[in-house]
Amino acid sequence: MHRTSWIPIAALILVGSACAHRGTSADTDQPLPVRVHVTNDYALQVDVYAEAGGTSYLMGTVSPGIDSRFVLRQAVLALGPVELVARPRGGERPFRSQRLLLAPGDVVELEITSTLINSTVNVRH
Repeated sequence: MHRTSWIPIAALILVGSACAHRGTSADTDQPLPVRVHVTNDYALQVDVYAEAGGTSYLMGTVSPGIDSRFVLRQAVLALGPVELVARPRGGERPFRSQRLLLAPGDVVELEITSTLINSTVNVRH
């Protein structure tokens, strides 16, 4: 009888430690990422940059006719409002968004149009 009473106690300890571990996971301590979705309808490859606080960060290159997804680094968000820049590989004048005040969990949609100057940026909170 003494031996069988330890089985429920051991089970409770295991369940309790599993719950405690899940609540303090690194995933719950981290803020949600800011995702950037880019659609490139321009004729050339475009390098997409995030600029904030005097720092420029290359997020990636998007080929013509391709949709790409990026995650904006938390360090960039900490520098203040972010400006997205789409710089075509042909050396033409880049598209620059307005300065965006982004929060964790936001989704930014950058649509690069066939006429670069008409490109748009939308932020979903």
